[in-house]
Amino acid sequence: MGRKVNKNKAVIKPSVEEMIEALKSLGLNPKVEDKKYPKLWYEQNKAVIIDKKYNKTKLLAMISNEINKMRAKKSK
Repeated sequence: MGRKVNKNKAVIKPSVEEMIEALKSLGLNPKVEDKKYPKLWYEQNKAVIIDKKYNKTKLLAMISNEINKMRAKKSK
């Protein structure tokens, strides 16, 4: 099957806040929901829900590109 995003464009440990900011800048109307998984009931998890406009591979590439841009701006 392979990778969804190229290794050189991938983002290491993106936070929920970074994803929300990237999705807002892409105009995808993100919503955050608290989620719990039965096996890990004690952990706090989040799910980011968006309006689907693109296929998964294109969307992941767009998000990683946007987060990389944001991180580059912050590091300057």
